Amino acid sequence: MRTPAAAIAWEFRTRHRWGLIAIAAYLAVLAVCRVRLSDAPEYHSVDTFAFFVVVPLTATFIYFLAVFSYGHGGDLAGRQSIFPPRMFTLPVSDTALAGWPMLFGTIVMALLWLATRVLALWPKGAEVPTVWPALLAASLLAWTQALTWMPYPLPGMRVILTILWLASIDAIVLVALHYRAHEWMMLGILAPNLPLAFVVARYAVGRARRGGASSVLGPQSSVLRSARHALSTNIRGLRTEDRGLFYSVVLRSQSSRMAAVGERPLRRGFSRIVAKRSATPHERNVVAATMKKCVRVERSSRKTIASGTAMPITMMPTISRGPDTGRFYPALLPDRL
Repeated sequence: MRTPAAAIAWEFRTRHRWGLIAIAAYLAVLAVCRVRLSDAPEYHSVDTFAFFVVVPLTATFIYFLAVFSYGHGGDLAGRQSIFPPRMFTLPVSDTALAGWPMLFGTIVMALLWLATRVLALWPKGAEVPTVWPALLAASLLAWTQALTWMPYPLPGMRVILTILWLASIDAIVLVALHYRAHEWMMLGILAPNLPLAFVVARYAVGRARRGGASSVLGPQSSVLRSARHALSTNIRGLRTEDRGLFYSVVLRSQSSRMAAVGERPLRRGFSRIVAKRSATPHERNVVAATMKKCVRVERSSRKTIASGTAMPITMMPTISRGPDTGRFYPALLPDRL
């Protein structure tokens, strides 16, 4: 692959080739039906039209949302970005990482609507718009990419914000349709969404690439820094033993709940040292009880071995051995010369 665009397009095509083949087969069936039935059919019920047109179109739309936003391989409820971390190491800019998937996705969404508009068997007398539904689908995909690629400080915030934002766009479109807005007015409402979504997506990819997913209760969060400052100003009037107890409990809570995985053993050992140096036995008992409740955070699960199933292994030092022939090491094997 000579360009980033070709590499990203090849990855989409290779990973999702069977889904794309199924969609192409569905469009081919629609084309055959369109050729055989030149006139618009008369559906006896709404369910028939929904089964042949609405349901496949909606399923394909949701499938493309998952494909081009990388939602099939990420944790939507987590704090980290669902953008693949393996792509952060590519020698391309944030603009290329965010721009090419968004460009491919918007083009595919527009082509999906245009193909459905031309090939689907619409009922007689139905006024089907031509352009603005394609722009609506592209806008929804672009905002889905931008909002799901963004790292968030709290778990579950990605799902809430994405649903609220996409629902607001749909609500604006429904209000415009209620007042019978013209085609050019719908285009004017939906057109600004694409550049705005691209700017947000580029910022989201750049922030995720630099590891910008910080927890609200993390060691470096603004909430914790404010709490530390407020507590440090209020404990100056405490006694020495009370101050030691306070610092012991704070260090213990940081090491078990708010510290990173690699930092927990070091902070836990330091907090135990502080607990042992507390001024009174009462403080040591309180801190020891606090630690005892949180030991399960660092303790690994132990598996019980049934009696008779374990095999003892004797460890012996390894002795280096030379070749069996004395041709290579005659000094080590003089009896075979």
